[in-house]
Amino acid sequence: MPSVEISVQVTISLGGLVKKNPVTWNSMVAANARHGHGEEGLKLFVEMQGTGVNLDQFSFSAALAASANLAILEEGQQLHSLAIKLGFDSYLHVTNATMDMYALARHGFFQKATETFHEMLRLGSKPDHVTFVSLLSACSHGGLVDEGLEYFASMTTEFGVPAGIEHCVCMIDLLGRSGRLSEAEAFIREMPVPPNDFVWRSLLAACRIHGNLELGRQATKHLLESNPSDDSAYVLYSNVCATTGRWDYVENVRGQMELNNIKKQPACSWLKLKNKVSLFGIGDQSHPQAGKIYAKLGELRKLVNEAGYVPDTSFALHDTDEEQKEHNLWNHSERLALAYGLINTPEAVASVLAVTIGSEATDKLKL
Repeated sequence: MPSVEISVQVTISLGGLVKKNPVTWNSMVAANARHGHGEEGLKLFVEMQGTGVNLDQFSFSAALAASANLAILEEGQQLHSLAIKLGFDSYLHVTNATMDMYALARHGFFQKATETFHEMLRLGSKPDHVTFVSLLSACSHGGLVDEGLEYFASMTTEFGVPAGIEHCVCMIDLLGRSGRLSEAEAFIREMPVPPNDFVWRSLLAACRIHGNLELGRQATKHLLESNPSDDSAYVLYSNVCATTGRWDYVENVRGQMELNNIKKQPACSWLKLKNKVSLFGIGDQSHPQAGKIYAKLGELRKLVNEAGYVPDTSFALHDTDEEQKEHNLWNHSERLALAYGLINTPEAVASVLAVTIGSEATDKLKL
C-alpha cells in the first residue's frame, strides 16, 4: 500500500484534474489526518482553497480532524469559524469533527464541545455514534461527571444510539477520574458489550490516581491475560503499589518484568513551535538548546521551591534517595518540553503534548 507521503505527492502532481475534483482533495486531506500527517492535511486544505475548489462539509470534517489530532486550537477555531460563515456548521460530519477538535485537542474547551452538541440539536441534526464518543470524551476530560452520565443515559433512551465499546470506555474514564471507582466497577459488570483492554487500562489508570490496590490488581490481571507482554500494565500497577506504600509489591512487579524480559517503553513529550515539532525524552541532552533548557528548569525549580512547592515522589523507585527522586522528576520529558516552550514563546505560554504524562509532571504544569 503506498505511503501517505507518496499519495500526497501524486495528488499535488495531478494539477488541473485535482483542481476540478473536490472529492479527491477531500480524500487526501482525510487520509493525511487519519494516518498522523495532520500538518500535511491542513496544508492541502489551504492549497485546496487557493485553487478555487468549492469547499463542502467533507472538506471541513477532514480539516477539523487534522487540527484535533495535532491539538492546535487556533487553527481549529479558524476552521470552525469558516464553516459557520459558509453555512456548513450544521452538517453532522462537521459537528462531530468540531466536537472532536474541542474535546480531543484538550485545550480546556470541553464546555465548548457540549455547547456545540446542543447547537447541533437546535438546528435539527440527529446525533450519531461518533457524536456521543466526542461528547462523552469531552465530559470525561473536562470533569463534567453528572453531565456525562446524563448524556450516556439519553444516548439510547432519547436518541436511539446503541452503546458501543467506545462509549463505555469514556464512561469508565469519566467515573474513574472523579474517584467513583465502585461505580466504574459496577458499570463494567453491567456493560452491554464485553470489556476490552481500553476499559481495563482506563480503570487501572484511575486506580493509580486514587490508590485502589485491589481493584488495580484485578484490572492488571485482565490486561495481562489479554497481552502478557503489556509493559504499560506492569508500570501502571507498579505505580498503584507505590502509591499505597506496598514497595514489596513494586519489587515483585519489577522482578516479573525482568523474568519475562519486558522493557518499559520510555516516555516522551513533544512541542510544536513555529511549525516545527521538537521531541524530548527523559533527561534528554540532544536538543540544540539543551543548555538553555536546563538553565530554565533550574530557574523554575528555585522559583517553585521558594513558593513552598513540595514534589510528589510517591511514584519514584523506593530504593532511590529523595534527592535523586527529585532530580529524576525535574528531568521528566514533559518538563523539558515546558522549559523549551518558555524559552521560545514570547508570552511564555506553551502547549505541551505528552505521550506519557506522569501526575507529578501534570501538577507542575498547573503552577
